[in-house]
Amino acid sequence: MGKITLFEEKNFQGRSFECSSDRSDLQAYLSRCNSVRVDSGCFMLYEHSNFMGQQLFLKRGEYPDIQCQGMTEDIRSCRLIPPHRGTYRIKVYEKDNLRSQMMELTEDCPQVLEQLRLCEIQSCVVLEGHWIFYEMPNYRGRQYLLRPGEYRRFSDWGATSSKRGEYPDFQKWLGLCEIIRSSPPNPGSHKIRLYERVELQGLMLELTDDCASVPDCIHLTEIHSLNVLDGSWLLYELPNFRGRQYLLSPGEYQRFLDWGAVNAKVGSLRRVVDLR
Repeated sequence: MGKITLFEEKNFQGRSFECSSDRSDLQAYLSRCNSVRVDSGCFMLYEHSNFMGQQLFLKRGEYPDIQCQGMTEDIRSCRLIPPHRGTYRIKVYEKDNLRSQMMELTEDCPQVLEQLRLCEIQSCVVLEGHWIFYEMPNYRGRQYLLRPGEYRRFSDWGATSSKRGEYPDFQKWLGLCEIIRSSPPNPGSHKIRLYERVELQGLMLELTDDCASVPDCIHLTEIHSLNVLDGSWLLYELPNFRGRQYLLSPGEYQRFLDWGAVNAKVGSLRRVVDLR
């Protein structure tokens, strides 16, 4: 069971609405939304009613300024994403109506078109699990929630155009990520090391707990590489768990491009400890 609370004002102020299920029209409860608290589960927020328009994927955590996540205050619907503990399967097709070259995936894919060597993706079938399409590689840009079922054209998953000039890089670069498996809960220990320079060089800081302000801990304005030793982490561009987010799974990140960022700003870090 998930639980989300939406607030009309920033910093969890003003009128609020709490829900634990899909809501196709939030206008009856809120005139706008500027901050969100997710107590449990995962949710997708939508710009328009009936689960249409720009989407934003949120895990458990606090979001005091939703506009820092790339959304406007016009959030009109939300959807609970049920946990999935089984296998994941999706088939992607080069043409609409599930035609032409097909590739089946069971794992995350940070650069779909490059790895699958397809010119474009016009349709898909989600066989098992829930997935997220990303507009750009390495899980960046606009997001599209894909539930089990057939998507016979790009508009079925919420995209507005397949033409590169109208919708930049949508077909040229695309990331595909399993929702639950890509950010697994970890009841054990967490450990991450942050480095001042690329390739794990320079001053190093090791963390085993959440850190609301990385610059105050390490006294550096930029982090150029890191090493996740245990658990999964969420890296935030700004302090107090605000701004753009980047999911970090165990492994080495030799430069900030490896975790999908466009700069070396690391404001705060939070452990991924529970998605229930």
